[in-house]
Amino acid sequence: MSSESERRKAANQLFRAIMNNKKAEWWKEKGYVDRCPLEESERALGNVFAVFDEDWLKHTLDIWVEKDGRGHLIIQELVPQGLWPLVILVELGKDLEELRCLSKFDILVKELRNPSKFIAAWLESEIAAHCLRNKYSIELYPKIRGKVPDLKISLDSEEVLVEIKEIGPGEMQARYYEVMDFLASILMPNIPQGISIKVTTNILPNDSELRPLARTIVEHLQQQTKEKVISLKLGRVKALISIKENEHTSFSLIPPDALALNQLKRLGRSIKHEAKQIPLPYSGLVVLDAGILQGFPDEIIRDVVVKMFKKYRLPNIIAVVIVRSYKFHRMEAETEIINVPNPYRTNCELLMKLDKIFAFSRTRDLIARR
Repeated sequence: MSSESERRKAANQLFRAIMNNKKAEWWKEKGYVDRCPLEESERALGNVFAVFDEDWLKHTLDIWVEKDGRGHLIIQELVPQGLWPLVILVELGKDLEELRCLSKFDILVKELRNPSKFIAAWLESEIAAHCLRNKYSIELYPKIRGKVPDLKISLDSEEVLVEIKEIGPGEMQARYYEVMDFLASILMPNIPQGISIKVTTNILPNDSELRPLARTIVEHLQQQTKEKVISLKLGRVKALISIKENEHTSFSLIPPDALALNQLKRLGRSIKHEAKQIPLPYSGLVVLDAGILQGFPDEIIRDVVVKMFKKYRLPNIIAVVIVRSYKFHRMEAETEIINVPNPYRTNCELLMKLDKIFAFSRTRDLIARR
C-alpha cells in the first residue's frame, strides 16, 4: 500500500495532467475530428466536464490521498489522449445530454461522481438514454412503497422498475490481483524470451507463502528445464506450472476454483438483494454489471440465475440481465449481455419489449464506420 506522501504526489500529477489535457483541447486534431465531428465532441465533452469539474476533481483526489480507498474510474479516461478515452467520454457526454431534462438528474450526477457508485450509475445512464432515444418514457429514482429503484420505464401501457447494481471485485478478487501482481514482478524478469508461463494454484497463497512459491518457480525456470508441466507442493500450496513457447513472453495466474465459486455466490446474493428494491405488485428487472464474470461460460451464469428464481421465485421480477463488457473489453467468445427470463412468469410480450431495450451494445468502435 502506498504512503500518503506518495499518493499526494501521484494525485498532483493526475490533476496537472487532466488540467493540461483540457487546456490543450487535443480532440480538435484531425485524427480525432475524423472519428468524432468537432461540434459533437465539444458538446459531449462539455457535458462531461460539467459533471466532473475542477472542484470535483480536487475533492475526489484529496479523498483518495487521505483514505487510500477506491479511485474514481473516470479519472483514468481523463488523463490520457487518444481515440479510446475520446470515444468513452463522448458517448458518456451524449448520454448526459439526453438525460439532463429529467427530474432528479442531479441525483444521477451525484451517483456518477461517487467512486463506489460510478460503474452502476454509468450503466444506468446508458440504459436510460437508450430508452429515451427509442421513445420510452423514463423516470429516475421513483419512490414507490418506501423503495427507490433506479429507473421506471414506461413501455406503452405497462411500467417496469429497474434496479441496477455493480458486482465489484470483492475481497477475494482483490487478493487474487495482489498475488498475481507480486508473482508477475518476480517471475517476468526471469522468464526466457518467447516463453509463456501459466500458474494454477489450489488456493490463494498468503504473504508468507508467496515469496517461497515465486522463488521455487524461478529456480525451475533457471534450470532451463524442458518439462512442459511442473508440479510443486509447498505446505498448503499446490501449484501447476505450464510452460510453452509463444510469440510473446507472458505470465498468467489461473484463479483457483474457490474464487470462481465465490463470484457465483456473490451473483446469487446480488440478485436476491436487488430484487427487494422492487416492491410487489410492480414488475421489475434486475440488471447487474458483472465484469468479474468475464470468462465464465454463459450456461453456468444462466444456471445460477435460474436456481435463484427457483429458490426465491421472485414473482414480480421479469428477468435478470447480466452485463459483462466494459466498453472495449468484450471477448469475442462471450455474449455481451445475458438476459435470463424468470421461468415462473408467462408475460412473454413484455419480455420481448425488454429484449429490444437490451439489444444495445456497450462496446464502441474506435474507428467510425462509414
